[in-house]
Amino acid sequence: MNLKNLVLIVLFFSRIWVANAQTASDPRKHNLSFGPMAGYNLDTKGLAYGGGLMYEYRPFQKFGFTAALMYERTRKDVSGDFWGDLNGVPIYGDVRVHQEYSLNVGARYYMGGFYLATALGVGYDDYYTNLSDGSTSDGGHAYGLYKSLGAGYQIPLKNRDVIEAEAGFFGTRDMKIGGTVRYKIRK
Repeated sequence: MNLKNLVLIVLFFSRIWVANAQTASDPRKHNLSFGPMAGYNLDTKGLAYGGGLMYEYRPFQKFGFTAALMYERTRKDVSGDFWGDLNGVPIYGDVRVHQEYSLNVGARYYMGGFYLATALGVGYDDYYTNLSDGSTSDGGHAYGLYKSLGAGYQIPLKNRDVIEAEAGFFGTRDMKIGGTVRYKIRK
């Protein structure tokens, strides 16, 4: 075998090896995550809870791009609020409810297992209050700019999936502070 053929064979097999090589530390490009969230609504001063579904495209080691669908709900006891009289009977508030649905896109910057995340999108707010006489007072519906800013940490699992823990600020008109834990399926 001459030197020219040997070099071509070595280059051919090295090209195949380099093209198919992927180390365990390489991020997966397509990720789907889901999980609950909990926090505190800074405007209505009530506990917020909900969940979400997120897709991440991560073409680079340090950067990823996200698209998420979220649902958040805040309930607050307003039983001391006077709403008026109906035929001489006083009516008080019972529970005020704020629901928020959002669709957003964002970006992440990774530093090892830690990351910084931000997102913008559209949110739909729905407000209502249950009253002491059994009726419901509509508090309005509105679309708004959804925004979030947070930081998180990823805990890798043996099957290459990840558990994410993230904390930050998020919301439309009513901003919340809180966190989420998501299970991320890496493909």
